[in-house]
Order: sequence, then C-alpha cells, then structure tokens
Amino acid sequence: MKHHIKRAIRRFYDNPLSFVKIFAGILIFAVLGLLFFPWWQAPINNELSQQQKSDITLYDSLISQSNSILYNNPDSSRIIAYHALEAIGDQKIPQKIILLNLLGASYHLEVNYKKALDYYFQALSVAMEHKDSMNLAMVHNNIGVLNMEVGNYKDAALNHFMTAKDLFYANDQQRFYTTALNNIGLVFKELQNYERASENFYLALEGFEATIDQNGMSAALTNLAEVYANKQDYDQAFDYISRAIKLCESNDYIYGLCKSYQTKANIFLKQEDYDKAIYYFNKSLSFAEMINHPYQKIYSNLGLAKTLIYRGSQKEAFAHAYESLEAAIDIGHLVLQYESFEILSTLYEQVGEFEKSLKQFRKHTALKDDVLKKIALHQIYDLEIKSLNERAMLQELELKSKELTIQQKRNQLIFFIIAFFLIMTGIYLVYLNYHNRQRVKMQEMTIRLNEKKSHASIEAEIQERKRIGQDLHDCLGQMLSVAGMHIGILQQKKDIPEQHKEKLLATAMHSVEEAFAEVRNISHNLAPTLLSEKGLKGALKNLSDRVNQSGKLQMTFETFYLEGNLNSLVENTLFRAIQEILNNTIKHSNASVLSFFVTQRANEINLMAEDNGKGFDTSNLEFSNGSGLAYMKTRIENLNGNIHIDSSSRRGTLINIVLPLNPTVNAKRTHKGIGS
Repeated sequence: MKHHIKRAIRRFYDNPLSFVKIFAGILIFAVLGLLFFPWWQAPINNELSQQQKSDITLYDSLISQSNSILYNNPDSSRIIAYHALEAIGDQKIPQKIILLNLLGASYHLEVNYKKALDYYFQALSVAMEHKDSMNLAMVHNNIGVLNMEVGNYKDAALNHFMTAKDLFYANDQQRFYTTALNNIGLVFKELQNYERASENFYLALEGFEATIDQNGMSAALTNLAEVYANKQDYDQAFDYISRAIKLCESNDYIYGLCKSYQTKANIFLKQEDYDKAIYYFNKSLSFAEMINHPYQKIYSNLGLAKTLIYRGSQKEAFAHAYESLEAAIDIGHLVLQYESFEILSTLYEQVGEFEKSLKQFRKHTALKDDVLKKIALHQIYDLEIKSLNERAMLQELELKSKELTIQQKRNQLIFFIIAFFLIMTGIYLVYLNYHNRQRVKMQEMTIRLNEKKSHASIEAEIQERKRIGQDLHDCLGQMLSVAGMHIGILQQKKDIPEQHKEKLLATAMHSVEEAFAEVRNISHNLAPTLLSEKGLKGALKNLSDRVNQSGKLQMTFETFYLEGNLNSLVENTLFRAIQEILNNTIKHSNASVLSFFVTQRANEINLMAEDNGKGFDTSNLEFSNGSGLAYMKTRIENLNGNIHIDSSSRRGTLINIVLPLNPTVNAKRTHKGIGS
C-alpha cells in the first residue's frame, strides 16, 4: 500500500497536469450526477401492490357492467356506479372519473339535467386534479351533448365540443377526435351556419374513412344531407342520404337506418312531397320500434304529425302528436314535450277549437320557459367550469414558471460546466502544443548535440590516428632507419674492423631497443595493460612513478572508496582524461606539482585534478576540433558525464570530472526522458 502511495506522489510531481485532468473529470461527473440524478430525492415506488391491482380489476369490471346497461336501464347502471364509487373512496385513480361521468350520463339519459351536470362537474374537477386529459375530454363531450339537447348551442355546446376536440387530438385519439368534429358540425347546423357545419362534417367523414368506421361515415353523410337540404340543394342532399342508407344496410346498422330515413323524410317534406315523407317517417318509426329507442320513436311521430298537418289529415296527426307527447312525458324529456304541445296547439287551431289550442300553447310556453331557466342554470355551471379551468391553468402556469426557473438554473449550470470544460480543454491543448514544441526542440538539440559529439569523436579519432602515425613515423621510423642503416653497413662492408663492427652492432641494437621501448610506450598509451592488470589505482601509481623520475614535475594522487572493478568504459575514460591532463600540464602550465583525487560514490565516480601552474583565462576556452581537451570532453559526455574547468592567471588550474558508474543505464533513462 505504501508503495502505491509513494508511486502516486511521484507521478504527481512528474506530471501534475494529469491530476488536474482527473480532478476536473471527477468534478464534472459529480455535478452532472447531482444535476440529472438527484440522490437526495427518495426513490418512488410506482409499482402497484397485488391488492391494488385486484381492486382496479374489480372497478374496471363494474364500470364495464354499468356501461353495458346504461342506455337500456339507466337506473340499474347508476346503482352499480354508486357502489363502485363508494368502494374507491378517496383513492386518486382514473376509474373514479369514469364512474362520475357514468353517473352524470345516467341522469342525462333520464333528462335530469341538473343531476347530470352535478356529476359531470365533479368528474371535471377530479380529472383536472389528476391531469387526466383523456377522461377530461370525455366529460366535456358529454356536457356539450347535454347543452345541445337543451338548445344552448353557442355559449356551452360549441365551447365544450371544441375543448373535447383539442384534448382528443392531444391524446392522439383519432376516433373520438372525429366524433367531436361531427358534434361541432351539428352545433353549427343548429345555428344555421351551414358553411362551418359542412366543413366539420367533411373533416369528420375523412376521419371516419381513415379509421374505417362505417357507422361514423353514415352519420356524417346523413348530417351533410341535412345541411344541403336546408340549403335547398336537394340533388346533393339525396346523393349523401342514399350513400348513408347504403352503408347502414350493408352493416345492418338499425339506429343509423332510423336516423337516415328520418332525414330522407324531412327532405321530401321540404319538397312538399308528403306521401313520400310519410312513407319514410313510417320506415324510420318501424326501425325505432325494432330497437326500442324512445327518442327516435318520438322524433318519427313528430315528423309524421307535422307532415299530416300539411296534408290536411288532422285526425291522424292528432294520434301521432299525442303518442309523441305521452312518450316524451314518460322519459321526462321537456324539449320533446313542448314541441309536442306546439304541434297539438296548431292542430286544435286548424279544427277551430281555439280554447284547447290556447291551453296547449300555454303548456308549450311554460315548458319552454322552464327549459330556458335550465339553460340559465347550465350557463352558471359553465361559468363555474370556466373558473375551474382558469384556476387549473393558473396552477399549471405557476408550475411551468417554477419548472422554467429550475430549467434556467440548470441550463446556466450546464453552461458553466461546459465553459469550464472547454477552458480546461483549451489550457490542456495549449500545454500539449507547448510540450510538443519543447519536445521537438529538445529532440532537435539532442540530434545536433549527438551530431557534434559524433563529429568530434570522429575528428578526435582521426587526430589520434594522425598522432599515432606521426609517432610511428617520427620516432619509431627514425629509430628503425638508424638501426637498418647500421646493419646495412655491416652487410655491405665485409672488411670493417672488429672494433668498429661491434660499435655499429651496439648502436643498431640500441636503436632497436629504443624502438621496442617506443612501441611499448605507444601500445601503453593506446591500451594500457596496467588498467586490466592492476586497475585504475595501480595504473595511477605506475604513471606517478614514471613522472616523478624526471624530477621536473611532482605528481601525487589519492583515492577514496575506490573498491571493486569499475566499468571498463568508465575506467578507460578516466585514465585517458588523466593522461590528457598530465600531458597539458607538462606542455603548458609550467607547474611543479600536479595532484589527482579520485572518489567513488554510490552511482558515480569523481575525478579532481589541481596544479600550481600559471593558469589561463577560461572565458576564452574553446574545445576546438582536434584538441586533446575536445577529445576528452567528447568521451566524457558520451558516457553522460560532465567536466568543469576552473582556472585563472597565476592561480593554477582545477579540473573536475563526474562520470556515472553505469553509463548505459543512465543513457537509456536520459533518452526516455527526452522522448516522453
């Protein structure tokens, strides 16, 4: 563990920028983690328990049962919905909205508009609280139908259908969206805005065709037929109603046939073709009885009564009018009741019973006023719904404002993080660029230095060879020439006196001996055998003894901790340096004393030489090619060593040389440092 810590600290000092990068990376990821994965928030378990799943399955089953009997038996449907709503209690689940909507629909079908609106309003409140836009759209659609039934077209029905349409579109509910378009068309038709009505019916028709809803297509075609009949474009009207009837017949859609034949009868009624109108109203009535639909029975009977009035068949008209009135009273539909009273008032007026006509007209007026009062009540409900919508919108705006503020802060934080990251990246790239340039410069300097060293080494080698050649020529050649000359005289002249012959032989032998001595001297300078035999210390002693024999220069040396065998390159380089220093001292310094100190340390060896000569100015010192100093300096630097010369006039000279004990390892380490 300590080893890893030490290595980490060493790496930090070697490359502190790497730690800066690591720290910056940790900082960025930490901030992003806090930003997008806030650990301080408790995890929310969205999974429902087994009991909750079982309860929801039960609620869905009850909703399905209530919905299946809604139109045939609203009261029984309501009882089932009540029980399911009590079981739900205060639970905030979508099933609660559906059940409240079902309760409103059950009262709606019984024409108890006040109760229906009470439950629709509760359903709206819960849907807004839950932000359940789909069920909210369903409730708005039902409220729109209710308002359309009581004639509150502009202020309520249209607004609710528009809201439902937008919500269905937002939830990608194509079928319900198309139904809402059809309902909006019905409102515009009642408002006699036939252009807007046909526009919405055409859009509804396209939507039903896209979803392959043939029943919806027949409804849209029937509505378009009514629009064109009101515009007195009867050919177009008959074309659309014929297409609608054909679709209903192909799908055995009885309710659609009932509505289509009513529309066709009304077209003939507008054309004053009363026989055909009566025929198709009767067909519509037969289909309504087939499916036992009270509303459509009443609408067909009212249509027959109106047609019979125009044809002058008052007796038959009375029968259909009273039948529609009784059915309207049974189902409690006030609008259909006052329409029935209006027809009866017209009939009594035609037969001359004005008192009865007035009585029926008063009933018609009273019921109509009652409906108008209910419309006013509906408008109050709409104001409450509008207020609820506005409050919900205000709350949503507040939430959006808070979310926007949080988002702005988050964006600012992200911006600062990105800016910090870009700045750090820029700094790092600048550093890399600078580092690379420095490395290139270092490599170029190293290459140039190595080239200089190589040239200096080659030049020194050439000069050394010249020196050796000159020594061989000047010294050894001359000695051998003298010896050869004497021997040649002996060979040529046979009559030389014995005494002179011995003298010539002695001189020749002396020259040969001097030549051998010179050969040994040259050989000793090239590859001193003493180094291999006695080591550096022994070679120094031998060199000191030879120098001291001359009596001209006193050479001393001391060694400290010089133990074991040195590296041969180091040992040879040191000895050559000592020879060069000695040679320069003899030739140039006029010194009387020359001292050498050799100290071995753990990883290096130090050589210090000092004389008491005349010295020289080191500021003018140049290691020119071919000089002994240049050769010595090159050999030392090739082993990653260094040399320092300190001298001044009349003070002597001090030379300090430091060499690594293992130059090969040091050379590799230096190369690695340059390249990294």
